[in-house]
Amino acid sequence: MVDATPSITDPKNPPVTLSTDVQLSYKSKAHVHLYIPVNPPKDTKLPLIIYLHGGDFVLFSTLTVIFHNYCNNIASQFPAVVVSVECWLAPENCLSTASDDAMNAIFWIKN
Repeated sequence: MVDATPSITDPKNPPVTLSTDVQLSYKSKAHVHLYIPVNPPKDTKLPLIIYLHGGDFVLFSTLTVIFHNYCNNIASQFPAVVVSVECWLAPENCLSTASDDAMNAIFWIKN
């Protein structure tokens, strides 16, 4: 698992993006992981990418290294704001819970 990067702490090896977890609602534990490029283009609106990580709603997390690195790369090279949705996984949760998490993230973004 990879920790969030809320600030630039090492000036010799700065991160290419800043990232943090954001809770979608005070009523639930659902959250997203945001990635924002460190040096976005000036006077330009960045596209927003909603990313649902692989794992078929059964395995892994937004902070699994491969998915974290992928979102990091998209945010820095595209550049874009990436919203990686953390889904409650099966079999501990019914399958519709993960799709509900995705829809909640979309509604949160819309609002």
